[in-house]
Amino acid sequence: MAQYISQFDSTRELDNYYVPGADGWFLFDILITYGNGLKMAVFARYIDDTNLEYAIVNRGSTAVLDWLVDAAYIVNGVAPDVVVSMIKAIEFVNSHAGSEITMVGHSKGGYEAIMNALVTDTNCITFNVLSPFNSGSSIAMYIELLSARYTKRMTHYVVAGEIAFVGNSVFGSNYGNPAWSTVVYLLGPHPAWNTFANHGMDSVAIALGGTPLELYPAKPVPYTAPPVPGVRPSITPPPPTPKPTPTPNYNPPSIPGQPVPGARPW
Repeated sequence: MAQYISQFDSTRELDNYYVPGADGWFLFDILITYGNGLKMAVFARYIDDTNLEYAIVNRGSTAVLDWLVDAAYIVNGVAPDVVVSMIKAIEFVNSHAGSEITMVGHSKGGYEAIMNALVTDTNCITFNVLSPFNSGSSIAMYIELLSARYTKRMTHYVVAGEIAFVGNSVFGSNYGNPAWSTVVYLLGPHPAWNTFANHGMDSVAIALGGTPLELYPAKPVPYTAPPVPGVRPSITPPPPTPKPTPTPNYNPPSIPGQPVPGARPW
């Protein structure tokens, strides 16, 4: 899903489609597009006949300007994208109380996903994340308070040596409390010195044994949406059956004692 939303741009529209290779997950909604790089989408799948579970996925860095925002995250700890992302995540979780919801993100989107998870106390999965867990951050105390009450799980997939991993190391960032945070290190598909190539979501997908999104069709095969629980399907009534046109009886039966019209009397 993180790989799927990483391809979103003005020329490649995401629509309600099943995500290739994602075990029944389909795009549920584009939650918000904001500023220079924030893109949040909601994916869903049915866990039984009536209930959905959700994943809120934040898109990672896709342009040079995004990388500048990434740098601001590391240095300052917060940026407008993060604040807006947390607000939208809180709104969605509050409006879907009782549902299983996981925050997901790659790179910059992973930073946002972690913050989303901390403020909503939901599970989180990240890929090559720029970590907010930095004691030198301007919001370190805020993150520490959120972490102290966090009760869920985080899993971070990291391609060893990729650029975000290097940045986290340089700035002294970690991946959260080991009591609820697990780091899974992966072997990248590119040479170790190529830190930028190993950072991309396609590289993560390959490292996990998946397929680069470039090999998927530009527009995935559309699906037939499952019925929405509690919503009666719209049914167009069939057109009324036309009444048969009576065939004129040109030879009506004769009445006894009456002449038959048109018949000779002999």
